[in-house]
Amino acid sequence: MSSALKKGFAVIVVVLLLMIPLIWLRGLVNERTSLREQAIAAVARGWGDRQVVSGPVIAVP
Repeated sequence: MSSALKKGFAVIVVVLLLMIPLIWLRGLVNERTSLREQAIAAVARGWGDRQVVSGPVIAVP
């Protein structure tokens, strides 16, 4: 094997090894995002869900 080929292979191995923590971090971010959405929904339920705003209605028979 040539020196350049060995170096290229080593770079690929290092890149693949560094992908592992990135995948774990992505999982952690997804988990935190899910927990955030659940917290927002829980607070919204506690405060009466959505509000309906309506104005006066004129009914003409």
